[in-house]
Amino acid sequence: MDKHIEQLVASFLEGELDESGTRRLVAHLQGHAEDREEFLALAAQARAMEALFAPSGDLAPSVLNELRARESGGRFVGRVMAQLPRRSRRWWRWQPMALAAAASVLLAVGVAIWLAGPDKAPHGPDGPIAAAPLRSAALAPGWRAEQRGAEYRIVEPGLVRLERGELFVESVPVAPADEPRGTLKIETAAGVATATGTKFYIGAHADTSQEKGTPMARMTRVLVLAGLVTLANPMGTVTGGPDDLLAAEVGAAPVKYAVRANSDFAFDLYAQFAKENAGKNLFFSPYSISNALAMTAEGARGETALEMGRVLRFPEAARRVGADAQLIPWRTALIHTGMGKLNDRLTAVRDEADLESARARIAELRQDIESAKQTVLRLRGDRSKRRQYSAAMAAGRKATAELEEALTKVDQYELRIANALWGEKTYPFLDDYVHTISKHYKTGGVFPADFRTNAPAERDRINAWVEQRTNNRIKELIPAGQVDPLTRLVLTNAIYFKGQWAKPFKESETRPGPFSLANGSRVRTPIMYARNLEVGRYAAFNADGSPFTTPRTVRRGQTRGLYPAAGGFAMLELPYKGEDLSMVLIAPNRPGGLAAIERTLDADRLAAWIGKLQKRKTHVFLPKFKMETDYKMKRTLQAMGMVRAFTDPRDPAKGADFTGLCASGDPSQRLYISAVLHKAFLEVNEKGTEAAAATAVVTRLGGGPPAGPVPFTPTFKADRPFLFLIRDVKTGSVLFVGRMMKPAAN
Repeated sequence: MDKHIEQLVASFLEGELDESGTRRLVAHLQGHAEDREEFLALAAQARAMEALFAPSGDLAPSVLNELRARESGGRFVGRVMAQLPRRSRRWWRWQPMALAAAASVLLAVGVAIWLAGPDKAPHGPDGPIAAAPLRSAALAPGWRAEQRGAEYRIVEPGLVRLERGELFVESVPVAPADEPRGTLKIETAAGVATATGTKFYIGAHADTSQEKGTPMARMTRVLVLAGLVTLANPMGTVTGGPDDLLAAEVGAAPVKYAVRANSDFAFDLYAQFAKENAGKNLFFSPYSISNALAMTAEGARGETALEMGRVLRFPEAARRVGADAQLIPWRTALIHTGMGKLNDRLTAVRDEADLESARARIAELRQDIESAKQTVLRLRGDRSKRRQYSAAMAAGRKATAELEEALTKVDQYELRIANALWGEKTYPFLDDYVHTISKHYKTGGVFPADFRTNAPAERDRINAWVEQRTNNRIKELIPAGQVDPLTRLVLTNAIYFKGQWAKPFKESETRPGPFSLANGSRVRTPIMYARNLEVGRYAAFNADGSPFTTPRTVRRGQTRGLYPAAGGFAMLELPYKGEDLSMVLIAPNRPGGLAAIERTLDADRLAAWIGKLQKRKTHVFLPKFKMETDYKMKRTLQAMGMVRAFTDPRDPAKGADFTGLCASGDPSQRLYISAVLHKAFLEVNEKGTEAAAATAVVTRLGGGPPAGPVPFTPTFKADRPFLFLIRDVKTGSVLFVGRMMKPAAN
């Protein structure tokens, strides 16, 4: 690269580049895609990192801060960094003239470097503070840290006192290798963070948004990236793992928020749907809906953003503090990062080499089973070979058990998650918004659409995209009339799942049977049956939700104490192949008992109940059924508190504010949500489950036992109204949820 260009970049980052130099730099970036992309990637990472803990916002960060933190980040960056000052603490100045010129020209050629707008990195009197390393020699062995605008003191090698600002901390190899890594503690006014081997951010701030005359609340936040971190104060202790957010305030116990998964919205929405659809079957994907609405919320501002975050149950630890918290109330980078990581984890493709190895082992086990079978047949009845016969039987049982386990690890479930933005090609979308959504939700930018002159054709194109990504299960997501010439943006999420049970039901055992309805009547429907199913986890509960102790053994003829009283219920978890996903079923003891369970159901209670499940043999009765649902969610979300987002922005007092979507300040370009549409499909049969869902958010312009004690095998009967959900076992994320009130008659 031309040395002169490197000097231009360094001067630009210093804020000392004049207008003519800026034009030369822009011309170079326009013609050198590799250098341009490196700047884009680093700027996006800087934005996400700065948004986590900066006390006054998560808007445009300084590219320099990220460059200072990642000097080895790339070929181009490394050479530029060599020309920048090496001081550990400096106030960086952005020249207004250079800033405005760079923003307008670079955006014109499609390169967003996020220098436009107020910088929200920690500030001194003259500008944002660059990241700087703490002296490694002063820390406990095996640790390194960087500070951003922090006031701190290394009290001793294993203890750092953080008064305010942010630290990035990670463990590194210890030299010599056999020396143990020391424990590192970071003490703040609100709590002490303790780590032994991990990577995390910790920030200490005061809430400056409080009224004058009241003491400022001191708070500490820890975002765990790897390993474990404990945050403690006199009121309590919490420990967090990867992607957990720990938060503490003076005088309050620390709390933990799982940034990846928050099922509160799922059950809030279930409760509202149940209220609006009394006595009807329900099925929807809260995961699909929350993805679509979270993408929309990124562009919301003020009260509109606050309402959306509350309804979506953004964690309180993601609330911003400081001067502009009223305009941008949520640290949305936390939300998007968590959702993006979960999407990646759920849709990750298993290594093909591992699959081939597993398949080879399955072939070997099948040969072992066949060999044992032949040996048993040959030795049967030969008393002189009884020992060999027993050994062959044992070998066959062992190989069979291993085979069943191995089969669950290959040819696993199919799970697809796709997001897309469909934007009117003439509308001035904010590049920052488009990039943020594309980065975390893999939308690929904005698909240009001609809503102004050809809305029906664009509706067909969007519906075809949804249909393709749901294996043709979701058709006509957007009905005629929902997209018109005033439409400016359609946000879509599609999710498709097809999984085989870890232990399929036998089709020969499926028979028509009675299903008792809540009103006492019955319908006949196909009921699947599995005797002594060993792969499931079972538990029973009393009417108040407390665990019921299901006996392991019973006396001959015992009929009492086997199940909870009439107001109780049973829960069963059936894993799919791979055991990453499962279906959880909740069935009341009496047909009319589901409503009482629904009234108390929330994410915390469900998690507590799931924690009581135990793997044991269970007799299972489960209907074989299909379900298709279609929801227009505007009134539902309004009833839950999301009101402004649907209000015409021409209403100056209560109108929607989505100015974070638009690069224009023209009031005529302001948007609001005209519709939130959701369709879902589900089929449960002997082999497994197929489920699909899609969500669209449309924005438009303003306009008989033997003697003695014997083992007891409980029976789980879903032959009455029951609740079910499909969840990710590791994170607890609810992908689909529904209830069966009345199956189709046989």
